[in-house]
Amino acid sequence: MTPAGLPCPWCKLVQRVVNGQCAACHGAFPPPPRQGPPPAPPPAPRAVPAAFASRCLDWNDFKLGGVILGGSGGLFLLVGVPLVAIGETWAASFVAIAAVSLASAALLLRAGRARLRTLRAVFERGEAVPARIVSIVEDRTVFEEDVPDHLKYPWQIEYEFALGGAPHRGTVLVEPSLWQIDRRPGDLLWLLLHPAFPSHHEFWPPLERQKGGTRIIR
Repeated sequence: MTPAGLPCPWCKLVQRVVNGQCAACHGAFPPPPRQGPPPAPPPAPRAVPAAFASRCLDWNDFKLGGVILGGSGGLFLLVGVPLVAIGETWAASFVAIAAVSLASAALLLRAGRARLRTLRAVFERGEAVPARIVSIVEDRTVFEEDVPDHLKYPWQIEYEFALGGAPHRGTVLVEPSLWQIDRRPGDLLWLLLHPAFPSHHEFWPPLERQKGGTRIIR
């Protein structure tokens, strides 16, 4: 049984774990630390829990920004065009703002969709590769207010894996409240490598990266 109070890595809800799956979204849940290695991801094409797909594979910051900018541009256009049509030349600035907003929205939506397609390809068709944790430490340069001390700082995980027969290492900054907080060097993680671009990969089950945290591969 997974320790109480840890949210599911797929749906983010704190739920019971039944037969290695979250009771809410049925996403695969890793075993508690030191109670066995996490099972390998299912073979491709693999199903992704709907809760995770709607949260991470259907929307991202780029797509959300595009929708917001597009809506704002549409409002400026609705106001500006009728005013210009009746001779209010000052309203031309509204039309100009609308044009810039709509063009920016189109670029953001295109970038957002491209990133989401890549992410979905990794989770659904990516090659499963084992990795080992090299080190896991608190990053005390970033912290959250008003939370318990053991959840205040994000964790920096350094891991190693083989790619094309050559060893590689990666570093990722993750939220402190998920299952990985009790992991140790030498513990197994599973990666999913993009079918066309193996250097792009994700974790299975997913790790929630710290906002603004970067991942370095070398």
